Amino acid sequence: MVPAKFLVIFVLCLGISDANFLRKLLKELSDGDAEDFQDEIGTNTDSLGRELLRRRDQNGYYDDTVTDSPTQYVEDTTLSGSAEGVDDPAKEEEKLEEDTSNGGELLDHKNVDKDSTLAKLISSMDVIVHGQDQKPMGLHPESDRKQKEDSLDQHKYTPEQLKVKAVGLENDNNFKRNFETGSSRLWENGIVPYTLVGNLSNSEEKAIIEKAIEELAKKTCIQLVPKGSVKTQDIGHKSFLEFVPKTSCSSWVGRHKSGKQELTLQNPGCLHHSIVLHEILHAIGMEHEQSRSDRDKHIKIFKKNIESDGHDQFVKEHTSDTRPYDAESIMQYNLYSFGKKTGGTVSKTMELVEKKLEFLADLEAGLDFYDVADITDAYQCAAHCKGLSRPKCENGGFVDHNCKCFCPPGLKGDNCQKVETSSACGGIVDVSESKVTEIRTPNWPSPYPAGTMCTWLIKAPANMLVKLTVDNLNLPYNSLKRCYHWMEIRYNLIGQLGVKICGKIKGKTWTTTPYGESNLMMLRLDAKFAEDKDPGKGFSISTTAISKGIATADRKEKKLICTFENEDEDCFFEDDGNWFLGEGRSPSDYGPSKAYRGQFYAYVDGSNGKDHQPAKMTYKFPSTMDYCLSFAYYLSGSDMGNLRIQREDADYIYKLWTAQGNQGDSWKKAKVDIKAETGDLILIVAKTGSDYTSDIAVDDIILKDGGC
Repeated sequence: MVPAKFLVIFVLCLGISDANFLRKLLKELSDGDAEDFQDEIGTNTDSLGRELLRRRDQNGYYDDTVTDSPTQYVEDTTLSGSAEGVDDPAKEEEKLEEDTSNGGELLDHKNVDKDSTLAKLISSMDVIVHGQDQKPMGLHPESDRKQKEDSLDQHKYTPEQLKVKAVGLENDNNFKRNFETGSSRLWENGIVPYTLVGNLSNSEEKAIIEKAIEELAKKTCIQLVPKGSVKTQDIGHKSFLEFVPKTSCSSWVGRHKSGKQELTLQNPGCLHHSIVLHEILHAIGMEHEQSRSDRDKHIKIFKKNIESDGHDQFVKEHTSDTRPYDAESIMQYNLYSFGKKTGGTVSKTMELVEKKLEFLADLEAGLDFYDVADITDAYQCAAHCKGLSRPKCENGGFVDHNCKCFCPPGLKGDNCQKVETSSACGGIVDVSESKVTEIRTPNWPSPYPAGTMCTWLIKAPANMLVKLTVDNLNLPYNSLKRCYHWMEIRYNLIGQLGVKICGKIKGKTWTTTPYGESNLMMLRLDAKFAEDKDPGKGFSISTTAISKGIATADRKEKKLICTFENEDEDCFFEDDGNWFLGEGRSPSDYGPSKAYRGQFYAYVDGSNGKDHQPAKMTYKFPSTMDYCLSFAYYLSGSDMGNLRIQREDADYIYKLWTAQGNQGDSWKKAKVDIKAETGDLILIVAKTGSDYTSDIAVDDIILKDGGC
């Protein structure tokens, strides 16, 4: 056989332009020294040209987390969960709550371990102050441990996988969301033999690995058992995992043909519960969440912000997506992973469409609800549960490998038919399209009792959405913009943590997303964690059911119009007093001769402007979504005059559109796409030039939901 190193060099020179030769080459390699070839190909990945190797499908890879400078992470086990008590994000919050009697005091500490469960809990908070959403202070997900771990991930391909890509074989459809193509990559009967070598067999290191194995066995039918034990007999293959303390955190994806396949865990650096589980899930066939084929509905990738060696991690895969996109998954990257660094600042590489839920991508615990569901589906863990042994799970629950209902966090009972709540409040609330149901905290409008925990499951009929309107909310927070007590709303997926709201609100609405269990919403009052702080009044909420069609139509058709036609009628924009209502020709004779349509328009000119200061119209966005702003404008006279559209949040001013100088003696139309969050401001800003000929006017301003 031709030496692997020679073949790699030859392939590099050839540029892989001859597909027939590549087929022959890879066939020869598949019968030879695969590890030797992989080592050489990994060293020359960039030169080889990844895009040529991938062609269409991106299903199999080697997940290699290389650490150039090993770092031992030290965490506060009281607040972040030790190796003996790690579980999914919801359970970690519960444990933190149970172990804490002075949560309010902890929230008042400015410096919080950014990798702790407390920091992750704080990151899910949203404080409403004077109608504006404000995020807690002192958190930096762009520089926490999860961001660093995820940014070390790299992929390599086996010769067999390269052969599939080069030949262009079609993927079969017999696989589940996030899993390697075809059942041939799964481990028979969910049995995975393994060995530990080097210092990974020491008691402390071994305990961390075994804790991850234990969680997987507890929640699914996957069993990692020592190689050579009774359970590994008669499994029909010789494949096994070998946990190796090499300079990386890595695993092949799925089971390979025969013999040893390494799962490397650099020590120190990689021996953390979530990393070990992440690599094991790769080994049983699971891929990254941000690579799903439906990811564009849920996340946006900023390719220009990705480091040159990180683009592999954001390639979209061909997946069947049988369950909803889960940003909380242990397989989801931090949103700053592989971000370019500028002056010490890491660029954001992804954002969620549901921006309020971006904290989910930074949670670091064990398997979450949908991770367990995906593994159960892929390995058919509950296939043996038949007849009377198979329960009928409700409210988003599913049958697990024990033939019991695995319930979303916050639900319990044999069929997930009950909520976990105190006896004085909470329960299941059935809503319909024909009536509005009110939910109130205990003693409303007087303060609720300290230490109160209430959970409501709001259920609409199948194929409908739940709509919630806050009539009044008053929940306490501190100067660091951290909620002492909060209302948690799970409006995206019932098995996923929700955003935690506090402050003062009136009139704000939430509607369940069309993904997953869209007719279910969970609402929680938590005054237990910081029961050392005085309670607020609580909240009063109205909820009802709406059809998906109506929700879509409302979003498309809802718009605000400002025509200036009624002098006594307020425009939805508020002006600063520097704009004037015009009729007919403008006073300077250099502006419009009439309105764009109708009789009136708004204008500012060089003679009427106050020392040529910018004239501003301002509108505050009521909700987070995409908007389209359209308007007519007139810009004449001095070349120094300009009209601009800008969005402002608590930290920045974003210039979205600008027109400058003399634009002629006629009205023009413009449209501007705006992606805004609740409480952001949109401004129409006009600044006249230095002489009296500068005139600027606007008319027929329309703001509607959805893009232009």
